[in-house]
Amino acid sequence: MPILNRLGSGSALPIITLLLIGFVVSVVAVLSESISFAGSDNLTVPLLSALILDVMLKSSLAQQITVVGWIAFSFLLAYIAHRLKALTLGGTAGAMLLGSIVFSIGGIFWVIPMATFFVLSSILSKIGKLKRTILKGMVDKGSQRDILQVYANGGVSLIMAVLFHFTGNDLFYLMFLGSLAAATADTWGTEIGIFSRNEPRHILTFDKVPAGTSGGVTALGTSGFFMGAGILTLSGIFPVSGSILQLFIIVAISGIIGALIDSIVGASLQAQYKCPHCQKTTEKLLHCGSYKTTLIAGIRWIDNDVVNFICTGSGALFVLLFCKLFI
Repeated sequence: MPILNRLGSGSALPIITLLLIGFVVSVVAVLSESISFAGSDNLTVPLLSALILDVMLKSSLAQQITVVGWIAFSFLLAYIAHRLKALTLGGTAGAMLLGSIVFSIGGIFWVIPMATFFVLSSILSKIGKLKRTILKGMVDKGSQRDILQVYANGGVSLIMAVLFHFTGNDLFYLMFLGSLAAATADTWGTEIGIFSRNEPRHILTFDKVPAGTSGGVTALGTSGFFMGAGILTLSGIFPVSGSILQLFIIVAISGIIGALIDSIVGASLQAQYKCPHCQKTTEKLLHCGSYKTTLIAGIRWIDNDVVNFICTGSGALFVLLFCKLFI
């Protein structure tokens, strides 16, 4: 019996199908290997390769060709972002892998919200780049997203796509939208807020804080929460059956809550350090060139990427909560 001779249909798979499967699985395996570290490839490569293999085996020939197209599109999108310096090299590889899997599972209805988040947020980040130079000594990362930032903002989306693939439950699509709405609200709040003429206020104490301080909010930045969550939700809510208005409110509010939780966690738990040379508060482990900073507040392992993951996870979980309560 030839290899893969009787998978499901009782007949040999066509050679074109085998070639497409081999190509797609190899691409995902290479990308998984390229972004893995400290031996994690022993887990990521087989799991993600098995996932994309399952996607391909459950697809028709036309769908398999479409999967190849989505992988090519994710490569193009990530490459353009890298050329525009919106992604680091590691972030580019991570975005290619994330897009390849999510786009292949969900198709166009999952592509549009992810592309909306990534493209519009990257544009805002580039617009705010000059303004952000004054905050360079305070924040840990700039407008280029590295691989940790890519998965802090998109990791929950990947998890929702995998759950949707195995269950077909539209709730996971709504949770996917909620996670992206939270990421978009947070990003837009930050990028728009830096243009505020008023000093930020600490979200817990309401004291005035320097621009760029974790947990610092402005009225202008808060308006970015609503605009970001609303626009992202509009980009993906229409394919879902049910009351569009009700679902829009659930997803958008969940995204705004996720962004607010981001600010609260950033203000209370995110690690803050002091530079021994200039005495400034910063998120960086090294400051003023090579001076090792001292932890003065927060929890050491809770950095900006952890806070962003909490943000997107909260957006997804609040969609789940509201759907259970009101639908």
